[in-house]
Amino acid sequence: MSEILKSPDEITDAWLSAALGREGLKVTGTERIGTGQMSQNHRVTFTADGGAPETVVVKLASDDPTSRATGVGMGAYWREISFYRQLAERLGPPIPTCHLAAYDDADGWFTLVLEDVPGAHQGDQIAGCTLDEARTAVATLARIHAPVLGDMHVGSADYLNQPNPLNQQLMAAVLPGFLERYAGRLAPEHVEVIERLAAVMDAWEADQRPPLGLIHGDYRLDNLLFSDGECKVVDWQTLSWGRPSTTCPTSCRRLWNPRTVGRTRRSWCAYTTTACWPTACAPSPGSSAGRSTAARPSAASG
Repeated sequence: MSEILKSPDEITDAWLSAALGREGLKVTGTERIGTGQMSQNHRVTFTADGGAPETVVVKLASDDPTSRATGVGMGAYWREISFYRQLAERLGPPIPTCHLAAYDDADGWFTLVLEDVPGAHQGDQIAGCTLDEARTAVATLARIHAPVLGDMHVGSADYLNQPNPLNQQLMAAVLPGFLERYAGRLAPEHVEVIERLAAVMDAWEADQRPPLGLIHGDYRLDNLLFSDGECKVVDWQTLSWGRPSTTCPTSCRRLWNPRTVGRTRRSWCAYTTTACWPTACAPSPGSSAGRSTAARPSAASG
């Protein structure tokens, strides 16, 4: 019996029992959840010895051939499986417990079996979040960065150093259409920033001054599961190694509210015991928060 599934229809009693290392499990239902673009997620309900229902999440390659080819071609599937195999446990509570991480090197199919988080609610990038959720998101980000910040042994892993397809050439090709489509919704000063970045994208990407660490690549509300003042972080298909400060600005729409920026900035500093880099943690206009001068860890830290 193969560990790797291509369809939720293949989730059987015997397969789940083997995946979880528990005999006699009975699958009682599956439900597709989330809105994954390159993958599919299913909540699997089961019982053991007639006990109370339990759940896990099974993540599979997309059932759409084009989306699946994209996931394979960009190395997204391999990157996420490698993360759960090699690094997730070290990062601790912010990462869902992984029961199985299997990958088919030949064809790119994969299967993840992850901890479900009963009662948690998924963030919504469009609707935004509360101030408390914004603080939780940044504190959680710091907890992810801290264990491996500056650890070049981790940073040298192949799966963290794949070519970035979002390069300067691609930006130059898609930017005119983007600006035309959203011209009425973009402030002139924002357009200026976008154009300036697009013109130096490759150089900006190549600037790898320390401290270096994990870059989630898609750290937004839709990939955060909030519960009891904490959150779990999912979707590690765009993970890489570089300046971790680049992750912070994309975390929450309301992150830089003047009432919360100082507190979230201090939370990040407290967890990482390092400098809050200006690119991510500069105070909002009018804020009295200063910049940390804490010492940066050495390359052997973490």
